[in-house]
Amino acid sequence: MNSYQFSNILGAPYNGGEIIFSNDDNCLISSIGSRINIYNLILHRSQTLSIECNNKIRNICMSPDDSIIICADMDNFINIINYSKGILLHKFRCPGEITCIKYSHNGKYIAASIDRGLYIWESPDMKRGWQVILKRQYIVHSGYINSIDWSKDDLYIVTSSNDMTVRLFSRENMKDFDTLAFVDHRYPVISAYFTKSMDSIISMSTEGVFIKWKFLDSKKNEKIKENSGKLILPRQLYNKKMINSKNLKLNLSKFSKGKWIQEYKYYVYQTNNSKISSCKFHIELNLLVTATTNGIFSIYDINDIENMNIKLNEYKDIDKDKNNDIKKLNNLYTFCISNSIIDSVTLNKRGDWLAIGSKENGQIIVWEWQSESYILKQQGHHFGINCVAFGPAGIINDKSQKREIYNNSFGFQSKNIIATGGIDGKLKLWDSNTGYNFQTFIEHTASITGIIFTPQGNAIISSSLDGSVRAFDIIRYRNFRTFISNKKGIQFSCVSIDKLGEIVVAGCQGSEYSIYIWNLRNGKILDILSGHTSTIVNIAFSPSLSSPGILASASWDGTTHIWDIYGRLGKSSVGESLIHTTNVLSLAFDPRGNNKMATSTLSGNITFWDIDKGLVEGSIEGLRDIHSGRRKIHKSCINHKIDNERGNLLLKNFDINKNQYFNSICYTSNGRYLLASSRNSPRVCLYDVTTYSLINCIELTSSKYLYGISVELNSKYNNDYITKFDYKKINDINSINQHNLTLKRIRQHNELPGTNLGEGAVSKLENDFIVFSICFSYDSKQWAAATNIGLFLFTLDIFGTGYSGITNHLNFSDSFKRQILTKQVNIENINLALLNKEYSKAMILSLALNDFSIIFNTYKQIPISDIYFVIKFIAPFLLLPLLNFLRICTTPGNINIIYIELHLIWLKSIIKNHGITLFNKQDQEYYYYKKDNFIENIQIKQNNIFLGNPELSDINTIFLMLLRNISQIFSLVKQVYDSNCVIMKYFTIRKRYTNFNLKINKFILNN
Repeated sequence: MNSYQFSNILGAPYNGGEIIFSNDDNCLISSIGSRINIYNLILHRSQTLSIECNNKIRNICMSPDDSIIICADMDNFINIINYSKGILLHKFRCPGEITCIKYSHNGKYIAASIDRGLYIWESPDMKRGWQVILKRQYIVHSGYINSIDWSKDDLYIVTSSNDMTVRLFSRENMKDFDTLAFVDHRYPVISAYFTKSMDSIISMSTEGVFIKWKFLDSKKNEKIKENSGKLILPRQLYNKKMINSKNLKLNLSKFSKGKWIQEYKYYVYQTNNSKISSCKFHIELNLLVTATTNGIFSIYDINDIENMNIKLNEYKDIDKDKNNDIKKLNNLYTFCISNSIIDSVTLNKRGDWLAIGSKENGQIIVWEWQSESYILKQQGHHFGINCVAFGPAGIINDKSQKREIYNNSFGFQSKNIIATGGIDGKLKLWDSNTGYNFQTFIEHTASITGIIFTPQGNAIISSSLDGSVRAFDIIRYRNFRTFISNKKGIQFSCVSIDKLGEIVVAGCQGSEYSIYIWNLRNGKILDILSGHTSTIVNIAFSPSLSSPGILASASWDGTTHIWDIYGRLGKSSVGESLIHTTNVLSLAFDPRGNNKMATSTLSGNITFWDIDKGLVEGSIEGLRDIHSGRRKIHKSCINHKIDNERGNLLLKNFDINKNQYFNSICYTSNGRYLLASSRNSPRVCLYDVTTYSLINCIELTSSKYLYGISVELNSKYNNDYITKFDYKKINDINSINQHNLTLKRIRQHNELPGTNLGEGAVSKLENDFIVFSICFSYDSKQWAAATNIGLFLFTLDIFGTGYSGITNHLNFSDSFKRQILTKQVNIENINLALLNKEYSKAMILSLALNDFSIIFNTYKQIPISDIYFVIKFIAPFLLLPLLNFLRICTTPGNINIIYIELHLIWLKSIIKNHGITLFNKQDQEYYYYKKDNFIENIQIKQNNIFLGNPELSDINTIFLMLLRNISQIFSLVKQVYDSNCVIMKYFTIRKRYTNFNLKINKFILNN
């Protein structure tokens, strides 16, 4: 049970920061708070790296070979991350705020803007311990730098800034080159880029003025009257003085004997006084993409402008005279996604995909503008996720009948569905295998308070504060039933369904504290249960087959009522009450059906009940385990103790905070363990139900931009008006985030006192970390925590190697760790064994080293005829790494799936040589159970993982996963074969006829 690893974050809205494409155009990389999220656009998977930064990530860049990701957060830390394995290589802090960072084209250098300076580093590598070395430093700009671009030869850098200038720098210390400034803009310059020929620089300002500067040889054209490039003398770099240099000639290899001129100037048309919020330039296709503050993005072809050959040398005020000499730029394509600001926009290398990020909508879109179709469209929950539920089984796509059919077996070719209900009133369905949201229901008009799947898995029941309970069909994706009360002013706070899937119950809050019972088939109210005197927070049916009508309800009135809805003597009779000392916040039944129940209370305790006897069996005091942190509104550490005699604060933080409690609890599928979460703490506790002891604590996050994480805070940043980050923003008058600051002021004006969540929430509580609920999957392989920043998904590490689920972004190589550490286990001995054709030795050493790339290199070089003999000499304890390697190679979507025949030969040889070793007599009987009990015994074997993680459970599980992978491959190949069967037969017959004719012609010629 201690082997749960962080797997993914679902439903987290895009909250700003840069988005980039990988260099192979297969992945889109963005930030989710303090973590990096990777969308695989080819395999349609989403994966969040487990590496977490100190604060929100603002800038991301990737090395040209896609091996290193460098991200900068708001605490001015730069993190160097191994992309393929998701490992933090190095971390260092910069002396100021980081606004831009970019790799050079050859990957040898990194340029970053820190405050108002430009820093050039040598890129990190293994020899230097992944540290960067400062090469050059420029401090010239008087405002924050908005963009950085390298020239094609990586010798020059162009920057744009809020000081309305574009500046040209050199990477090396050149004698005949000095920093140049282009000062023709009147508003902050949002971006500047080199063209492909390197003789021109283009720039775009926030008010939409596009300028192109060109370097001309003095020999080619001596009639140019104005030189837009202004020289900054080396002695004046730090006092920022400039001189005019109309007739200056640059003695430089690239820019020798020439001067910079303004070639032309255009105006990008904008509606409703909007501003340019983001701009990107595609150097190969000469495409310019602009995004505005009102949600419109446009694509312009720079080649069309150059063909017009219009040169303008005057700059008139565009606000006073619209018919001035600044021509409007003709756009190639325009599209509007919403009325919200677009924070980031980028193009892939091919130029056909456009990625858009909008913080206000929490949305990321990848748009193919030529075909006008979505490649990716993902949007998170606004204000957080209130509740979560796992689907009982998968949904199989039946293309023959054009619908989806419920699958009650392993889940081969199925979706592992997770449903989330948000405070924004949206119900979203997620595929936990891919991390994608594939359906959103928007029928609710208020916060969703509870969701549950029907036992058949074909529908979802949700309750909401809008006074309705709705049933959604997840096969046809529609709301097929709506349940409401017969009274006004009632809000539903929780929902449940019986084991047969026929009776729906919901608890109330507001004007009435009752339990409503409906018939799912006709939607009629069957009964109303009264007895509680306060809000009903949780409700659940007993899983016992002997008493299917037992219903438990927990309330803030300090009682838990037990109802028998099938065997009640009369209507409106109150069920048995289990009295607690404080408010009851949550309840959970033991899934083993023994009528045991656990409840959590406001005092921080978890109480275990025998509902047949009405007695307490045990309890857990969780106050010492919760460890809630200090929030922004707290004036002192929440664990400090006040001296009653003097009234002073005692500087102690080891006292128990009594204002802590578990607001959500959940059992594992075998009923041996209980997971508990607190609303005010990032820590999730795992308890052993048998001994009532704490087994493990899982920290969801440690990011510093969230309040409630750390027990102590630095009070000098705890100001009502200016925080540590906002203070610098206020000093920068021309900040490009002025529109975001305006929206923030509007939100602060619309704040409602006492509102913690939603549109009217107080800004002080905006960054508070809240855990609303937790939930286990039906097989306990996964559990999820619903928070206000997204759904944290944890997966069982069945191999004990840090493997974090099946949604890893590349080839799952992070699941490999060394098995044997000796002097003989090294790459040199492996290569020497391959050279001497000692394939058995090479494979054994590779498995001992247990690195994916090394194993695969050895794996491919072994001849097929020697596979059987190689496997014969492999020790049994090395079979598990080999099977894990084959499982990853056969995973659908993996690039190594093309060697499927080779994988099957290896798998067949393993079973032939080591079948008796892998499966003893007990396991052979397990695999030859009757068909009716086959699924149940698989669940029993999988549950053995919780009893100490025996090796047999790992072997059985890995073979089941191999079987699933091969079944998926078979179905995919079968679909391709069935759709192309006639064509394949034609080609085979054609080839046979061709060979026959060739033989006849050859026979005729010989005779």
